[in-house]
Amino acid sequence: MKIALIVFEKELESLKNNADDISEISKNVEWRSPAEGLLKNAKQAAKNNDTEKGWRCLKAADRFMHFGLAEHAPELLISKEKSYLIEAKDEKKGLSKWRRDSIIELLDFKEEKEPNESEPSEINKEIDESKKKLIRVYRVIEAKRLLDEHFDNVYQKQSIIKNRLKWLSGIGFLAIVLWLILYLPVPIIQSEGNDPFGIALANNPIKFWLAIVFAGILGSILSSFTSAIGYEKGTSIPSELSSNVLAFARLMVGALSAIVITVFLTAEILNFQPKNYAFILAVAIVSGFSDRFLISAIEKMIKS
Repeated sequence: MKIALIVFEKELESLKNNADDISEISKNVEWRSPAEGLLKNAKQAAKNNDTEKGWRCLKAADRFMHFGLAEHAPELLISKEKSYLIEAKDEKKGLSKWRRDSIIELLDFKEEKEPNESEPSEINKEIDESKKKLIRVYRVIEAKRLLDEHFDNVYQKQSIIKNRLKWLSGIGFLAIVLWLILYLPVPIIQSEGNDPFGIALANNPIKFWLAIVFAGILGSILSSFTSAIGYEKGTSIPSELSSNVLAFARLMVGALSAIVITVFLTAEILNFQPKNYAFILAVAIVSGFSDRFLISAIEKMIKS
């Protein structure tokens, strides 16, 4: 965000230097002071590590700057207008139907001349052109506000999900520690022949359950590596969420899944008894790949 603030400040400064007080838009709308004030608030929010407030203030300042663009850089305003329209039509952005339709209607608007409307005088033409320019920039700003509001909602959902993941990961970690403290016995498994895993783990419950936990974590790590490229390209999860919080949550899901699968297999519910410890560890590693269900669940929550 700090980089975005620096870039925006330079852009605003350049636009202000080219602006004047005698232009039609500047006479009707005071945009420089609000933009500067919002930029100041964004900087203060960044210092206070209030990222959400900082981005909201920066986006609002950017919307005010559209008035300056309309007067002194109309080509850039047209480019922005086109980019907003393309972004709204992109279904991957996840905009709701009413929001997408509203933006398209705002930016695709074409004024039609009344059939019996007389040709205006030169003075009226100038007034009409000024009004049209002002109306157009208001429409672009409203479309931008709708886009910003959508991404603000996504960020808010992201914050909620991140907090939930923190709590659930903490509870999951405590559950694993409690499971080890309880010193639960090793499930009865009939080993065949010389099973090195059986010899090392049969009479040591702590080692056995630690091995299961680490096998689940290993499976989760392998799952993360194999899905890394496709995940970055195709996921709808914001990049800020796919960081340390999500990585730790995936490890916890892998470890907990390994414990649950081990208990399930050794409980003879399926009338199937594992023949050796190596088989149990292999199944625990595979169960670590269940962390992908976490990614799928988060994507569904963000899209909802």
